Amino acid sequence: SPVALFDAANPAATPAWFREAAESMQLGTAVAVRLEADGQVVGMVAAGAVARGRLGAEALHLLTSVAGPLAMIIERARVVTSLREQTQRTRAVLDILAALGPRESIEEVAGPIAEALRAMYSADHCAVSALDDGLATLVGIDSDIAPWEPGHTVEVAKLLGPVPPAGTVVHVFANLAAAGEEIPEISAVARDNGLRSSMRVLVGTPAEPLGLVTVGACQPGRYTEADARQLAQIVQPLAVAIAYFRGQQEAERRTGRLETTNRILTRLSAGGTPEHLARGFLAECRHLFDARHGAVLTFDAGLRTGRHLAIDTTVASVAEGMELPLEQLHAARLIRHAAPQIIADVRFEPALHARHHRLIAAGLHSVIRAPLVVHDTVRGAVSLWAEGTGRFTVEDAELLGTLTRPLALALEKAAALESLGESELKYRSLVAQAEEMIFLFDSVTHRLLDANNFTARALGYEPHELTNLRIDDIATLTPEELATSLATTLSDGELHISDSQFRRKDGSLIDVDVVESLVAYGGRQAILVLARDVSERKALMRQLVQSQKMDSLGAMAGAVAHDFNNLLTTILGFAGLLKRSPNMDAEERENLALIEDAARRAADLTGRLLSFSRGGLVRFGRVDLRTVVEDTMSLAEPTLHASIATTVSLPEASVHVEGDAGQLQQALTNIVLNARDAMPEGGSIAISLAVEGPVAVVTIADNGPGMDEETRMRIFEPFYTTKPAGSGTGLGMAITYGIIQGHHGDIAVESQPGVGTTFTISLPLYHDNEPGGPADMFNAGEGNLVLVVDDDAMVRRTTTATLAELGYNVVEAPGGATAVEIVRARPDRFSVVLLDLVMPGMTGSETFRALTAIRPDLPVVVCTGYAADSHIDTDVKRRIAGLVQKPFTAERLARALEAAGARPTRRR
Repeated sequence: SPVALFDAANPAATPAWFREAAESMQLGTAVAVRLEADGQVVGMVAAGAVARGRLGAEALHLLTSVAGPLAMIIERARVVTSLREQTQRTRAVLDILAALGPRESIEEVAGPIAEALRAMYSADHCAVSALDDGLATLVGIDSDIAPWEPGHTVEVAKLLGPVPPAGTVVHVFANLAAAGEEIPEISAVARDNGLRSSMRVLVGTPAEPLGLVTVGACQPGRYTEADARQLAQIVQPLAVAIAYFRGQQEAERRTGRLETTNRILTRLSAGGTPEHLARGFLAECRHLFDARHGAVLTFDAGLRTGRHLAIDTTVASVAEGMELPLEQLHAARLIRHAAPQIIADVRFEPALHARHHRLIAAGLHSVIRAPLVVHDTVRGAVSLWAEGTGRFTVEDAELLGTLTRPLALALEKAAALESLGESELKYRSLVAQAEEMIFLFDSVTHRLLDANNFTARALGYEPHELTNLRIDDIATLTPEELATSLATTLSDGELHISDSQFRRKDGSLIDVDVVESLVAYGGRQAILVLARDVSERKALMRQLVQSQKMDSLGAMAGAVAHDFNNLLTTILGFAGLLKRSPNMDAEERENLALIEDAARRAADLTGRLLSFSRGGLVRFGRVDLRTVVEDTMSLAEPTLHASIATTVSLPEASVHVEGDAGQLQQALTNIVLNARDAMPEGGSIAISLAVEGPVAVVTIADNGPGMDEETRMRIFEPFYTTKPAGSGTGLGMAITYGIIQGHHGDIAVESQPGVGTTFTISLPLYHDNEPGGPADMFNAGEGNLVLVVDDDAMVRRTTTATLAELGYNVVEAPGGATAVEIVRARPDRFSVVLLDLVMPGMTGSETFRALTAIRPDLPVVVCTGYAADSHIDTDVKRRIAGLVQKPFTAERLARALEAAGARPTRRR
């Protein structure tokens, strides 16, 4: 009826539903009018009063008059609300469709869908889970109440409840607070976090569920079965995405399994000991099947025992090599039934051993086993243990069974080779330990078949990398040269190749001597190569040749300087005599001064040559190298660029060597200045001094451009320079070399382009207790004669004239034998002897010993144009009264004689 009237005095005339409502509110009278719009009932308007008779026809008329407009307002509001909800849901559907576009992962799809669904249903919680293998993994969530994050995994039963759904709608809860214990576990957790109404639907079908979507709100009664059916329809496109990513994961899993399988087969084909093969197999299988424990066992049916050949585990179980009775090995059951076994829960297995209980205690309940079969006989088994129950599938069993077949053959082969290898152990040991390259390569494919470890080290490869190489990758021969050498080896059976080269992994070359022999290897022709690295020997030969060349150049330079110094001695001597003559006018004296200056400059040049020809030492004594280095840097630093940094490292204690401080300082200065010139843009120079055993070591290193090998080899050659024309004489480093050699030391240089250069100087330390002791005290005696001993007549004449002008009486001797006879005749007549070092017949040292044997206190001053240290031994060097280097002046000669105790017999 469109209207209803209730009066407590006459309730029977009122419809039952209206009467019951009025009586429940304790009303005396009430009226109601139905609201209709376009023939559709949209609501009702009612009024009531406690007093009886208060409302009647008039009130009913009034409500009827407002019912029409009120129905229109309600209908309009309902339409607007429906349109708004429809727009919101349309937008959500579009968002869902957009989320289904190309993505990298299911999480990138499910996250936006969860947000869209929550907005669509004005929800407080929305979660999307993917189902796989009995587990539900949360892949998308948008929630104000849920404590979970993407990646959270639970069992599907905790989401679906005890009864599987018959359709896509899993459940709809109007009020979770009023629900009993029958709700799923996850729903109970959500309820405890404030969720009250919830609906959950399947993605996919009940026969093939792919995912679950849950929408919930904190208010009860928000969702109906119709909402759930609508939600199930909306989320079905998500099944395509889940199926796609599941397929992608499955493809990746299969690809990973295939790669692991190939890796296992590669390991097995590579060979090795049975234990090595088994361990490698288990390591790969544990990763492949996600197992925590694996074992390879071998059976001896005759002895009724089994042995753990290899174990790979995260749980303490049993040691490798341990033998146990077959009755204690569950895997031994495979002897009776040679097929893979799957144990979903090993806890229900009978006769468990203590080691089984240890694995079970660690949570390993799933087991898979496969036999090792050779010639239809079970020789052993592979056993894998994983966490949880039911972890292995039939597919896993089939795959493990497939992999154990090549393992069984590989173990059988390895065992056979192991017994064969014992007989070859001595041979293999010799080859493996040989410090020569020994390898085999196929005569047809040129691929390396085997090699000793020294080959790998010498060529810079890992041992396993060598089998991937061909002889073409190592030898530097052209294809034509290689083909010719192989043809010769194949025809003659052997070939020796000298002065060949091999290419290392880094591209560098080494010099080798090679012997090739034709051998049989595995039923095919192979070439056995024995190669010796002769790079060091050749380098030493080059150094020897360089050293011999330097010695030859030094000897030649010394000889030239000696003869030239004799000439300069004559020139300077007679020029000095003429200059002091009273008959010379000023212009003539000036001309003679120019002659002397030119002769001195020529003497300076010969001094450089003498320095190159082993030093030309003029002062012998104890020298502190610390002082030499400090003085060198004090003199050199003002000439260095501001952009060149210098560091000096010196020991606290003194470092003494025997030599000439000035000469050593010149040698170090030459090196430092060379480093400066090599770094015009700046850099660093580091000098360090250390004592290493019986020698002192000075190291000078720079980070300049470095030198190539040719420059490094020629760096000490006289007149060799890399500087522009006019910028250097090329004698600096040659002089340095001569100085160090003259101090009985060594100098070496290491350099690489772009890396820098390091000079290393080694000098013998000074010892006070060397033979000879301190120099003897000389007594010129009462004699007034000076004996000049020199094989050069012009030098004798010049020296005699100079000494006569200085006031000395002079006796000449053209050689050592004559000098000895003269002194033997009247030993007391001589106050000093001027002795040349290098003479034909008796040498200077022999003459010195003969003269001092006649008269031990006779002062002897050495006068030579050679480098003194090259032609006088240590004993004589310590006993001479002095040394004058040719060419000399009258003043230097006078000082040397006075120092020896000789005095002129008449005034000048």
